[in-house]
Amino acid sequence: MKDFNNKKLELALIGKTKSSGGLNVNELKNLLAKYTNVNVEILKDLSRKELEAYGKKNLNKKVKTPKSSPKKKNNKEKTPILNERLELLKKSTEHALSPRKQSPLSNKYDQGKYTEIEKKYCRCIAHVIKKGNVTKKSPSSKKGGPYNPYAVCQSSVKPSRKHGVIKCSKYYANDYNLKENDEFIPMAKFHSKSPVEYNIFLNNLKN
Repeated sequence: MKDFNNKKLELALIGKTKSSGGLNVNELKNLLAKYTNVNVEILKDLSRKELEAYGKKNLNKKVKTPKSSPKKKNNKEKTPILNERLELLKKSTEHALSPRKQSPLSNKYDQGKYTEIEKKYCRCIAHVIKKGNVTKKSPSSKKGGPYNPYAVCQSSVKPSRKHGVIKCSKYYANDYNLKENDEFIPMAKFHSKSPVEYNIFLNNLKN
């Protein structure tokens, strides 16, 4: 792990909040992710105490813990559950940083090979995004959305689970013309790209 020289982070790791010269929880997560080379998403569900323990365990610089009154028996900072979560974090980090072999399914979509049900699923996604009121997050339970197009099309088209994650980009690049169906710009915006950027992206996927 990287050595660090960040006073606020050092204070945060001994329990100082932002008002006391340390960091708030989100700032602490971001800096720990930076200095321990992990994706911040891995840390998102940890509590502040768990983040402090993770930082002390994984950063090279020793962090002094201030003297305090004896803790109650049941108020232990490190519990078996926390240790287990830290071990899972370590394994997740190692997996994320290790080189990955391309799966046969991934290679299949990169070659532009789609079954009819997969093509129908990809067309469904484009249609739903065109209608608007969509989100990349979990779909709303309320009537009227917003809706996650992937969840909608998984439910309506029901592609087999053996297909894994269906990557539609190659299909849009070579076989299905989004522009003819006025779905190109909505698709670009949904993926947070300008139409020009999205066009370049699809052109780069063409055979």
